[in-house]
Amino acid sequence: MKEFYNNLQRLLFPLFRPFGHLEFVLKLERFVHLRELPNSPLSISPTTEEAYRVIFTMLEQVLATHVDSKYLHLGCDEVYGLGTGRSGHYMKEHGLDKEDLYLKHVVKMAKHVRSLRSDVTLIIWDDMLRHIAESKLRDSGIGEMVEPMIWTYVPNLGGVKAPAIWTKYGKVFKRAWAASSFKGATGPAQYITEAAYHIKNHISWDRAFEEICRWYKSNSSCQRHCI
Repeated sequence: MKEFYNNLQRLLFPLFRPFGHLEFVLKLERFVHLRELPNSPLSISPTTEEAYRVIFTMLEQVLATHVDSKYLHLGCDEVYGLGTGRSGHYMKEHGLDKEDLYLKHVVKMAKHVRSLRSDVTLIIWDDMLRHIAESKLRDSGIGEMVEPMIWTYVPNLGGVKAPAIWTKYGKVFKRAWAASSFKGATGPAQYITEAAYHIKNHISWDRAFEEICRWYKSNSSCQRHCI
């Protein structure tokens, strides 16, 4: 598969989510106590040494499997329950809010990966960053550790193409990515992929891309990839 993508001059790199969308781990009985919310396997509570032992072990396995990859996508999206479950007490004890804890966790994971592979560029989905103040992003140091991938999979891009988001990211991060979608469900009970829905998403991104690049520093700072 790697050779196939190389021949097409396309990047192929792993997406591993060690924060949200961790159902494949947290659904198991032995890891239930690491959940943010006891009744949901969606996300891990990033507040214990055991949680980090599990996360770091999985990250090390991914790096060992993809030894040639210069990029690693860490996900970190849709962690909506953060601070409402097991991490709530930790946040109070340490004087943190939800944004602080999110940034702290992402930076800690990124530092661990960098300690093992300094040549790997780390990427995260941007949805949890959109409403965090520019000053807080800068102060956290996240801009030196990861690159945001701005995503939306709907036909009308809406707010994600607004100059405010891209200019904010341009002041914090060295580079930003944009992601469209070629597959996936459009609802929780979807059985058949609605192809036209995703085609419209591609077209919307394509039309917006040149304008977005003008907002975000320069064309050399923009890259377009389909997820």
